[in-house]
Amino acid sequence: MALIFKCPDCGTIWQVGPNIEKEIRFMRLLSPENIRMFAMTGERKCDGCGRTMTIQEIFADAYDAPQEMTHTQGSTSASGNNASPQGTKQTTVNTSTIHQPDPNTILQRLLEFGDFNVFVGAGISRPAPANAPVWREIQSQFISGIFDKIFEQQWIYTNTLEHDKNILVNYPFRPEQFWEMIQSLSSPELVHKYLQALLDAGEPNHSHKFLAAGLERKTIKNLITTNFDEYIERSISSHIPVITSENDHAEQNGFSDSASKHSLLKLHGTLSKPETMQYTMRHLKKLPDWEADFFRQCLAGKPLLIAGYSGWDEDVLPVLLEIAEKLPLVVLVVYPGSSVDEPVRKIINSSDHVIMIEANIHDLLSDWATELAINVPENIPMNPATAAPKHEWSVPKIFSEQPVPWMPYIISNLFAFGGHTKLAGKYSESAGDAIFDDKYSGSVSQKLHADIIVNDIHILSRDGQTDYALGKYSMDMPDIETIGDRLRIAWAIVVNENSSNHQLEEAEKWALGLYIMGKNHFINQGVLFFQACWCLGRLRTRQGRYIDAMGAYVDAEKLVVPEKITDSIGYISFTSFLLDYGSCLYEYAVSEGNEQIMAKAHALFQLADGIAKQTADHITHAQSRMMLAKVNAMAGKFDEAKQCAQAAIALAEKTGDGNLIGRAAAVNKWLTDFIAAYGP
Repeated sequence: MALIFKCPDCGTIWQVGPNIEKEIRFMRLLSPENIRMFAMTGERKCDGCGRTMTIQEIFADAYDAPQEMTHTQGSTSASGNNASPQGTKQTTVNTSTIHQPDPNTILQRLLEFGDFNVFVGAGISRPAPANAPVWREIQSQFISGIFDKIFEQQWIYTNTLEHDKNILVNYPFRPEQFWEMIQSLSSPELVHKYLQALLDAGEPNHSHKFLAAGLERKTIKNLITTNFDEYIERSISSHIPVITSENDHAEQNGFSDSASKHSLLKLHGTLSKPETMQYTMRHLKKLPDWEADFFRQCLAGKPLLIAGYSGWDEDVLPVLLEIAEKLPLVVLVVYPGSSVDEPVRKIINSSDHVIMIEANIHDLLSDWATELAINVPENIPMNPATAAPKHEWSVPKIFSEQPVPWMPYIISNLFAFGGHTKLAGKYSESAGDAIFDDKYSGSVSQKLHADIIVNDIHILSRDGQTDYALGKYSMDMPDIETIGDRLRIAWAIVVNENSSNHQLEEAEKWALGLYIMGKNHFINQGVLFFQACWCLGRLRTRQGRYIDAMGAYVDAEKLVVPEKITDSIGYISFTSFLLDYGSCLYEYAVSEGNEQIMAKAHALFQLADGIAKQTADHITHAQSRMMLAKVNAMAGKFDEAKQCAQAAIALAEKTGDGNLIGRAAAVNKWLTDFIAAYGP
């Protein structure tokens, strides 16, 4: 239950910060004599009038907020009866007053240090005339654009396109997941063109212009953003340093000198420099050291305004929370009605000096422009040093430039990621048929030709149709005769439970040949060698040759544990590898009663589980929970095993994958039988 306090001067009701609350709750446990002996230090400013009060003053009149009240929902109100610490008064609390002081009072608080810093996210670019779309709109437009092109071909399943499209439009892809997949299936250039077509189609809005004017007038010390768009830069008429990379930072003469200037820091890069843009899973690890340090120095010692930012960036938010603890004042502006689960709201608990208000940031900045007498011009002459040239791309044109077979190939992979095997097969087969159609074949590159064939073989094999798939493309094999393509076909055979012994022998021959070449350094020990080790390990596990399998997995592990190639293979492949490796160790540990090997398996499953949870990969998350249920059961940890099994079922149901749901149910039944036989 939160502690709240009513200012005796202005009547503003605000929540006591966590540090002071901890001290007050401790003091309540003491006798009056001990309270007098327990000298408290510390103070808090009223959010409304700025009056400074000591902990002792706050202690005298602070009281617990009614249980019905949720201060983070400032647009709602609630009331309840609650006794004060002295037990003498009943209070009615209107939550719209909590963290809702006068906007101009907030501005004056920010200006107490002369100037202040600003951190903004995507919400700042949403209003017209910028009209930058939010993530779900970007996902919807991309998928819809591809389906529109497929519809133009009038293929036989045209009548189901709307249904199929809605499945993918509503699938909860994370943007980093989505772009990593699209980039791997096409190119970074295509992703960049698409983002630029969406994020550079408008014009700077009032908020962009206010922020730019604030930088130029030195009201704003530093402006930091995670946005790719360049509407702020296009609103700047004088030279303000724009830091998007380590090279930019070095050009500004190092940490101490750069941080002392008024600058714009773009943490995730910028549209006009595609090499700086961070939009895939690999950027989830953490900010580069130079950027995190510069971020800290830019914000040090000054008040901070945060707006239009939800906090879902795992690389940025931890640093922001760390910095906020040390700042004299943090003003967090959240959009009215936004989710209370937004991670950025954690900042409320990071410091006693946080004011959170619900407001439309654009209305707020308009009021402040009037208060500061900042004239925000309608048209701003752009500084050539900071403004990128306008592009000529459009979303329809980008898709029109792609060969027709590429469209169902992309859709097939998106369905496969979402666990829709049948739909993935429908579109992979369409792509495979299209590359043999004279109408389309001339526009297909040799690489895309091979990728479509291998993808179709792989998906058909997952559906138990390996012989059909290999027969379908037997005449086309000379075009995909490279070692890498052979290895991918070997993979399609290995993952198919119905593959014949002859097919498995052929797969082992291809994988083993590449493995031997890598071990003897005839080829680079990179991604291809890793895939050969992994394929061989999975095949030998299937054959019950656990010692041989572990040898291959250990060689693969040497490449990924030091993260030599983790970024290249992607997080989805990395977690799948961890599950396969762990499953091999688990089977061997069970057969031999080896606790040390079982512990290693448990560590691999936990690592996969953590990554799957962080990346919202429900399929891998469900699989890791199944295996953790088994490992915990073997260790006699039956309660933990039950929790993992139930979580696996819930996660599998989220995917809608019938096969995965059945496997999770089977693990749960196995666990029930195991506990009945060996449990307490």
